[in-house]
Amino acid sequence: MHGFTQDPKTLDYMIVMRYADEGSLKKCLPNIVNHKWKFKLQKLYHIISGLDAIHRLNLIHCDFHDGNILSQIASNPCINDLGLCRPIECHSKKKEIYGVLPFVAPCAIMDLNALHPLFL
Repeated sequence: MHGFTQDPKTLDYMIVMRYADEGSLKKCLPNIVNHKWKFKLQKLYHIISGLDAIHRLNLIHCDFHDGNILSQIASNPCINDLGLCRPIECHSKKKEIYGVLPFVAPCAIMDLNALHPLFL
């Protein structure tokens, strides 16, 4: 991370980061599958470490998917898009749907009580 900036029109704050030359994990996954297991496990370790760091701050990402993990040739993957991130204590006990709709699991949208027991 290089720092912070503020949009002069909207007054929204933004994080200034190094350019992710490989783009998102979603974009570079076809290339990663060709690497050796050690390389894949190192990438996975750094992704898990980043998510663990967010959780150690008592936060929930709420929009975690392969499009929000940036990949860089010369460094470790980086989790981004913390716009829906919220404190754990704000997480209620009732079932709520989090995330951007295309990335919400279908079972979270469906009424699980209406499903036939065979599908549960």
